Amino acid sequence: MGTDMVARSLASVMILAVLGLQTLVGLDWISSIPHMRHRKGYYWPFLDYPMYKGRHVYGELLDRHVIIGTLADGIEVAVTPATLGLNFWKFEKGPVRAILEDDGGRLQSFVEAYERRHGQRLLRLRLENHPWVFEPRGAVEAPRQVVKEVRLTGDARP
Repeated sequence: MGTDMVARSLASVMILAVLGLQTLVGLDWISSIPHMRHRKGYYWPFLDYPMYKGRHVYGELLDRHVIIGTLADGIEVAVTPATLGLNFWKFEKGPVRAILEDDGGRLQSFVEAYERRHGQRLLRLRLENHPWVFEPRGAVEAPRQVVKEVRLTGDARP
């Protein structure tokens, strides 16, 4: 009976340790511990994805960024995560953030990647927000907004 109690206690301590580590990593509390900052995925198998970290309230706008590129012949094309070979988060933290922060150097690599993949030269980019409004009946489309425009020709090309 004594070894059974020890085994249960050890199992309980292990479960609490795993749950505690997941909480630290998931809520990004680990970054507040000195000398514990690491890149994403460092704490595998503990997930650092903040799935339940924030909450949304009714009436809140949920941003949905879209980049529209203008080609030399005036045709507008959607520059999407798929056309750049990115996932959603890399798209948001890459070209979308580069446009928002006027970071031409970082934006240039995405423009070049698009032009290489599609053989078309981009002259302008327009960042739009096609938001959803969180309502009791679900998410509903809200009016679209132009967030920023970037000219890519001449000296203004990043």
